[in-house]
This record gives sequence, C-alpha cells and structure tokens, in this order.
Amino acid sequence: RERKEKSLEEKTDTKTVSYDLYKQGKTVETIAKERNMAIVTIEGHLAAFIASNQININDLVPADKQKLIEEAVKIHGKENLKLLKENLPENISYGEIRMVIASMKRDENI
Repeated sequence: RERKEKSLEEKTDTKTVSYDLYKQGKTVETIAKERNMAIVTIEGHLAAFIASNQININDLVPADKQKLIEEAVKIHGKENLKLLKENLPENISYGEIRMVIASMKRDENI
C-alpha cells in the first residue's frame, strides 16, 4: 500500500519531464543520457510538443531533412515508419521522421 501511494504522488508524465529538460536548453542527447533513455524515445516525447505547437520543428530537424521526410510521406504515407525510413537517407532517424509527421499533422491535418 505504501508503494502505491508514493508512486501516485511522484508520478509526472514522462513526456513532460523530457519537455521541461528541453526547455532548460538541454539537447536531446543530454536528456536521453540524464533520463537513461534512448535518443529515439526522447525524440518521440518531444514530437508530442511539436504536434501541440509548443516546440518549433525547425529547432530540432534541419529544413533539408524536413523536406526529404515530407516528400517521402507524400509518396509512401505516414502509417509505416519502417517504409519511410527505408526510403530516406541513413542519416535521418526514426525520431526525426516522427517529429516531421507530428508537424505535418498539426499543419495540414493529414
């Protein structure tokens, strides 16, 4: 019973924790290290805040990568991340794909 009460009291949304660290000026890599999580996990957390317009996509994904991802989404759709990843340059991460899709959903309601 004691453990249950304690966990409920301290529980904060994990995405919000990542967002707060990002707003403190920390990089995705630093946040991942501090939280002992994968970079792609932190990128996924921040994608939620791109979708809600609290983070500007341009702060996290360079414009040239955004354009490539947007073109791939137009051709292959947004549902299959693996298919998108396979049709993009190797230097584009799943997290970047998620963030651009979040931005596109917000902007175009795709």
